[in-house]
Amino acid sequence: MFQVVLVSALVAAAGANRIHTVDKTETHVKWGASCDALQTRFHDRLVAFQASVDAIPDMDAMSRASQARVTMRTYGIIRTLRRARTCSWVTQNDSDEIEQARGIVQSLLAGNPCAEVARSELESGMSAETAAVEITSIRRAMSVLASDSCESSELPEETGNNEGTDAQGQAQLIEAEDRLADAVDGMEEGETSFIQTDSKAGSLLGFMRGVGVAFMMIFLLLACAASVALVGIVIGLVITILLELLGACNGPDCLALLIFPFVGGYGGVATGLVGCTYQLYTQLLPRVTQ
Repeated sequence: MFQVVLVSALVAAAGANRIHTVDKTETHVKWGASCDALQTRFHDRLVAFQASVDAIPDMDAMSRASQARVTMRTYGIIRTLRRARTCSWVTQNDSDEIEQARGIVQSLLAGNPCAEVARSELESGMSAETAAVEITSIRRAMSVLASDSCESSELPEETGNNEGTDAQGQAQLIEAEDRLADAVDGMEEGETSFIQTDSKAGSLLGFMRGVGVAFMMIFLLLACAASVALVGIVIGLVITILLELLGACNGPDCLALLIFPFVGGYGGVATGLVGCTYQLYTQLLPRVTQ
């Protein structure tokens, strides 16, 4: 009997000391979906997204229906990730989906004219001493990649008033996801400000560039965000990118609402996320040689 108790205690202690602590069970997450089921769903949605992109004959002349389809598939992927944020295949940075996401990113961002400017933004955050500064440098780099002018959208200053509970952060994330769902519905119905029947080639290219940046953040999430809190931060970044892309949210307002409540949990200590991001970014988009 004593041996049974001792073995049980050791097993419990080992579980308690895992680096990646999740909810009481790894088997099921919110809404009752299993982590394995969510991983399969995520994989299938990545495959479906790639098929949608491959089926577009001319990126410079995408139809409204094609843009809506791409956006809806992207939204479905983000929604699956948010539900799976505590699963080990998300937080342990070793899932097979990393390479799958890498391929999508490289195809969407190949030849991006703003790659070097974005790299400089990431470099500026390499010596960051706080999580908020790190996240801001990553957000600025992604904003540069998604822009036509290679300039970052204006971002709010770090105020220090960014403490929030995980429950508050998750509630805001769900609310933001609902806003994104509404924007996607509006896009399908032709009500969004971004997609118009007279869209020029430049805005169409900008649309796919923005989608590419969203997938780059998904790739970075799978490869670098080794904690549930960081997963929430990166998902929030992806949602802000998509909301801005659809003209449904202003950058500074979105960022202040979705990101900083999560960052506060790090107590002002840098997370190392920007270093991992820079390393993978360099692998994805090698420096342009003259």
